[in-house]
Amino acid sequence: MATSYRHPIMDIIGHEVHQVRFAAGGSAARLIFLSGDNQLSEIAIVGMVKLVRGADETLLKGALMGKHFNPRELAPLLNLLTGTVTDIAATECENDDGSLEPALSISFSNRQTLVIGGDTMGNEGWSFRHGKGVVKVI
Repeated sequence: MATSYRHPIMDIIGHEVHQVRFAAGGSAARLIFLSGDNQLSEIAIVGMVKLVRGADETLLKGALMGKHFNPRELAPLLNLLTGTVTDIAATECENDDGSLEPALSISFSNRQTLVIGGDTMGNEGWSFRHGKGVVKVI
């Protein structure tokens, strides 16, 4: 059974997805969030991604290192642009074998939910930065 709890460190509720960046190495995708007082935050994605809208689910494996690595497959993340974060929770998701892995669930004002699962080693498939470490690209 999966558990869920609010993520105390990633306080980005009310922040807008300002940029989506793709890369051929390292983190395949980065979501840049902008707060109302112009503070930037970033979530780098290296795990499996699931986009959920109602009953529709789209599984994206392009951020996984190894044979699945394909940043172009992550293009549906562009649909999150200008969406505002309405909820964020650390949770667990169940693998095909029944084991649980860490996951991060982010809900947006456009009724989409982004779920970031683990990486190929079973670790968290995301990292978070806030403030001076995030560079705004114009």
